Amino acid sequence: MNNRELIKNAFEDIAPSDELLEKVKSSQTADNRSRPRLRKGIIIPVAVCFAACLGVTAAAVTGNLDFDVLFGDRIKVADSELAEELVGKVSNVRYSVSDDDYIVSVAGVTGDSDTLYAVIEISRKDGTPVTEHFQNPADFDHNDYTWLEDNVKINNAVGFTAQMSWGGGFGQSITENGNIIYTMDIEGDEPISGKVISAEGDTLVGWDKYNEICDETNSYYGMNKGEYGFYDKDTHEPVQVDISSVVAIPLKWSISFKYTASDKSLDVLTCKAPEEKATFRLKSPDEIGDKIYEGGSERYEFECTVKLIEISPTGGKMDIEFPGNENNDFFRGVVTGIENEMYLVMTDGSLIPVSMNGWSGKLENGTAEMTLHLAYRQQSDYFRNYMDTSEVCALSFNGTEYPLG
Repeated sequence: MNNRELIKNAFEDIAPSDELLEKVKSSQTADNRSRPRLRKGIIIPVAVCFAACLGVTAAAVTGNLDFDVLFGDRIKVADSELAEELVGKVSNVRYSVSDDDYIVSVAGVTGDSDTLYAVIEISRKDGTPVTEHFQNPADFDHNDYTWLEDNVKINNAVGFTAQMSWGGGFGQSITENGNIIYTMDIEGDEPISGKVISAEGDTLVGWDKYNEICDETNSYYGMNKGEYGFYDKDTHEPVQVDISSVVAIPLKWSISFKYTASDKSLDVLTCKAPEEKATFRLKSPDEIGDKIYEGGSERYEFECTVKLIEISPTGGKMDIEFPGNENNDFFRGVVTGIENEMYLVMTDGSLIPVSMNGWSGKLENGTAEMTLHLAYRQQSDYFRNYMDTSEVCALSFNGTEYPLG
């Protein structure tokens, strides 16, 4: 491949295709959303590179990048100018595929220093819909798919097993024009911006029918003793399972890129040292665990100290600490039943709901330290909102307001 071809392919690797621009028509309803799956990151190898691009944004290549087209099935921004300013940059993009007829590209990224929402597109070089080449295209729903293997890595950080802890939701969908979309919604306990993000997938299958086969054969696909394969659910011994009837495409792909958050996303409001006592609420200890909650509303409350609050246009975080011991119910309760009321207080007096989007923490020397990751949405909402921080004046936490500036 000569330099001219390399440069051409590099730009193709960034620009969203015409097919992706139709995605907004098919992904605004609940029935057509991708299905995110929460999991930890896993180490993946970076395969041979076919394209590279340095310091280029999707917007730079395509002109006016439509934020709602790329991210509107997950993220809402009321102001179009703000949305454009929150599009991040990618550089050093590299990808590989097991079939040279396919292209893997970064359609767009957004987020802030500690978070990333990336849209990856898998398309064909000849422009034909990927779905025309599926082995079993029959009656699969547009979003009823999963990769048999799909892994994400941030530099050398491997989910919660590495020095840098992070978690995320990953999903895939099919556009109306037949290309594959893979999304990464990840958050770290230290900056992600400036790091290399890698992802890979292997063998796209119909999700529901694949699960039916696993149920019928009492098997699962996963890693056991360092090797991927099918294993018996009871004995965990290797078994032979025929999934040929549910394989959409036996493609293996990988992509890596350096992510840089936009300058606007780094406009952070802080309440760095509030040293304010607050009430943290969980469901009662009796409701934590395997019991099914029925009726009533008994809250388990305890006092915590708020150490740090940071609010950015795309989300926020809140550091708290409280006395703890090995028998403390907090670490289980924080997962099963948080009942806190949080809002952004806007300059016009309106309130924007805030929910917890994840947490990290440690218990050491009798003190529990927790970082609560915040999203601007109701806890039950699928969509999250991005905000203009110039219109935010405080965070309300269970009735206590913390001024921000």
